[in-house]
Amino acid sequence: MNIILLGAPGSGKGTQAANIIKEYKIPHVSTGDLFRGTLKKNTKISREIRKFVNKGALVPDDIVIDMFKRRVEKSDCRKGFISDGFPRNLFQAKILDRYFQEKSKKIDAVLFLNLSSAESLKRLTARWLCPSCNRGYNMISQPPKADSLCDVCKVKLVQRIDDTPQTVKRRLKIYKVETCPIVNYYKKQKKLFTIQADKKIEKIFKDIKRALNKIN
Repeated sequence: MNIILLGAPGSGKGTQAANIIKEYKIPHVSTGDLFRGTLKKNTKISREIRKFVNKGALVPDDIVIDMFKRRVEKSDCRKGFISDGFPRNLFQAKILDRYFQEKSKKIDAVLFLNLSSAESLKRLTARWLCPSCNRGYNMISQPPKADSLCDVCKVKLVQRIDDTPQTVKRRLKIYKVETCPIVNYYKKQKKLFTIQADKKIEKIFKDIKRALNKIN
């Protein structure tokens, strides 16, 4: 079963991907993980990716597509996978379809975790971490015991640059332009399952399992 997971920043894609992996025994193909793994190496491609990451820009399509193809061609993906972060735009979605047609494969389901921009902003800007031990906190769901201090280190918490209101708003703007057209693309293919992501984690996963049961 080949699954694509779509959703705005903060919609819970990572959490639900972990649930799907555990339940359906398929590997998680994350472009974020692929980038991080590549950036640890000193290669031509890693140096190229680092240029864009350091600028806060998106990595070009041809690099992302090549990395994704290499990953899904590995043996652990033979029985399926869940992709988080790819495709991120309509061009990539169409390339992926052509690639799978050549391989006599297909995308079985596209799960769209639907979350409003206001809720995305609220969730992401609530994330803070300890600069000493990297312990993460959420001011809404998992706040520190003392105001703005790490429970362990007693050090003042900081906010990642990715989670500042200004950065989050820019990420959401990019998401709307780049990713939203993919939703309509897969909807026309009748592969899209819209899951409301403003519920509790357990309820969201129940909705996901109900959707995936329809294709089994």
